[in-house]
Amino acid sequence: MNYKNSEGRYTVSRFIKIIRTEMGLKQEQIADTLGIKKSTYATYEDGKSPGSAEFHEQFLQLTGIYLRHSDEADRIIFVDKSKLPPHVVEYLINKEFPGKT
Repeated sequence: MNYKNSEGRYTVSRFIKIIRTEMGLKQEQIADTLGIKKSTYATYEDGKSPGSAEFHEQFLQLTGIYLRHSDEADRIIFVDKSKLPPHVVEYLINKEFPGKT
């Protein structure tokens, strides 16, 4: 399921920008790592697109974070915490995400 907030943006965008910045990456860097164009990644981060199934799988492989849980939009779901540095995992676990807005 891909939920949109009251502004018509896909809720997954709230997570990926914070995750990317906590990883210390620019949009171009994460896009290259994921094997997609920067402009494509930017549409996901801007909430204009929920991202393809392939993107979600690549993001999971890179970060250990399951993005396809928009109905649980108040938290990040880790599948494999070892993919990210411990301080990033701790920050993301403690980060508060208001419910769908």
